[in-house]
Amino acid sequence: MKKLKKLSLALAMVILSSLLMTACSSKDDGEDLEGDDCNEYLQGLAVDLSDKAQVFVENSTQANCQAVKNAGILLSEEAIECGYEEFETLANQYKDLDCSSLD
Repeated sequence: MKKLKKLSLALAMVILSSLLMTACSSKDDGEDLEGDDCNEYLQGLAVDLSDKAQVFVENSTQANCQAVKNAGILLSEEAIECGYEEFETLANQYKDLDCSSLD
């Protein structure tokens, strides 16, 4: 049952992150992105999150959970910066994700 809960959480994160692929954002270096550049950047972040979630599903360790958490926070915050404030809840959920019970 615990494994199923972890799998459900990871899959939910991947599904929610895929919704962000069409948002706009700015890169970490401060360079503003618009249009297709923005979409490509967020899509790359979503793919990274998806990859980390898959690793977590296959090997549910604290380190892999933290990697998912960090990738989810980054993707969510980038969407928020673009004006998609509805993703603030998602960012907070990633921030509240407790990986300490693993391992």
